[in-house]
Amino acid sequence: MILIPKEKPVVENLNSYYLNIKKLIEHYQGELSAGAVRFHSQLSEAVLFFDEQTIVSGFFEDRKKKLHGREAVKHIIESSEKTNFIVSVYSILPERLYFWANLPRSKVVYKDLSSEFTDLEGLIKKLETENFTGYIDVNVKGGRGGLLFIYKGEVIGGSSSDGAGDVDRSS
Repeated sequence: MILIPKEKPVVENLNSYYLNIKKLIEHYQGELSAGAVRFHSQLSEAVLFFDEQTIVSGFFEDRKKKLHGREAVKHIIESSEKTNFIVSVYSILPERLYFWANLPRSKVVYKDLSSEFTDLEGLIKKLETENFTGYIDVNVKGGRGGLLFIYKGEVIGGSSSDGAGDVDRSS
């Protein structure tokens, strides 16, 4: 699963077939302090994270493979010329760039917790005091659920299956 802060994009609905991805990123490196370029097609999804100077990381995922790091960056740039990806660019706070760039590589700390035995509010308070960085993936009966993003012990947003998948910063 590729996670990015899908708030209002700086630019959206571009077609990769008509873009020079390196030049697009170079442009937004000058415009934004940090950001992400999301690539989406029916068969695959990818993201490139960048700061003012470099492409920091990338993730690519389709039915057959998952790539990350430099291998993903190379694959995304090469395949963007041949695949009709829908491309969107998102601004990211520079101090949170590495949070988002490393989220797909995060490791499970607690697995299969049940609200029958674990108080979600208590768990969040515990993670806040531990200056935890990561996310909580909540599943509710009926196929609903959501994600709660935590950065250095601070809840920085959430995404719910009831919504459009966008990050809500109101928490």
